[in-house]
Amino acid sequence: MNGVRQGRGGGVLVSNDSDIHPMAQEVYFRKILPVAQTVVAAIFGGWGFWVRNEAITNGLGWKSTMVFHVWPWPLRFAAILNMPALLLGLTLLELTHELGLGVRDWVAYFVLILFVALTWFWVGRWLDKVSESESNKKQRRSAWIAVGAFTVSCAALATINGSSFTGLGILIWLAAGIAVSGVDRFRKAKRDPSSAR
Repeated sequence: MNGVRQGRGGGVLVSNDSDIHPMAQEVYFRKILPVAQTVVAAIFGGWGFWVRNEAITNGLGWKSTMVFHVWPWPLRFAAILNMPALLLGLTLLELTHELGLGVRDWVAYFVLILFVALTWFWVGRWLDKVSESESNKKQRRSAWIAVGAFTVSCAALATINGSSFTGLGILIWLAAGIAVSGVDRFRKAKRDPSSAR
């Protein structure tokens, strides 16, 4: 007879007749977010770069000041949504440039996309820890709402025209980091009330 019962440490045990096998907790966010956000970054970033290139090439050219002012919304959105990945990737590319290592454009794009996947894997891993109970649908729903709200906020900030999107991206990610720290402290205090004193 098959059955499911609670095991030690909150794990789920599946019984098949007299045999009981630990069922590994399914991972959600750390698998879904890196793939989904990498696709979003590739689509909007690629779209934004294409619009920017067309505008500058058909405008005053790459030697004009247009290169400092033409930042289409799709590009701003992708940059704000993935600002940590953008900063890390650009820092690495700048270091390779200082070392005299020539990097082709497609390599630079690949590096940025790689950092996007790594950033959202870290976010997904944290969200999996927050909603560690597979049966706790409320926590998972709240996590998805938080990700959606963050994405919409980034899209809204991207409507602000100009080159200030870098600062806006840093600010919203700092705010997200503060929120993460607050949630971690709350969870720790909930598990061990004496630690909150």
